[in-house]
Amino acid sequence: MRGKLLILVFFLFTDAVVFSQTVAANEPQSLTLEQFNTLVDRSIAVLKTKTAISMTEKEHIGIMMSINTLTFTLDGNRKRIYTDGRYRQLEDTVRSKNYMKEAMKVFPDCIPKGLGVYFPKLNVEFYGTPSEKYRFKII
Repeated sequence: MRGKLLILVFFLFTDAVVFSQTVAANEPQSLTLEQFNTLVDRSIAVLKTKTAISMTEKEHIGIMMSINTLTFTLDGNRKRIYTDGRYRQLEDTVRSKNYMKEAMKVFPDCIPKGLGVYFPKLNVEFYGTPSEKYRFKII
């Protein structure tokens, strides 16, 4: 059915914070800055305490979409907005844990796409130039 939206509601990690994800023609999921910061902090904790193989699919999606958001949320001068503190810590942790390589081992059906990778099982592009629906819109 044309125009039908698939609404997925999922709980990220063990907290009661609920994010609803609308998957439609390149529409990103909206999060408040507080929700996004919580997700970034949790993603850092997950990366530091778990191996990629022990992470849930929801944790992988949260990490990947957070990194995509950090990379592609730009100001009017096309400079990245989220670069300091917790955001830099997430990026540094992803790099130091070699997360992309480890995630590719967990999901071997992944498909190289430009400079990034598409993970069909997760329905997420990671790095490269992911479409907007694979990033969060911070409101």
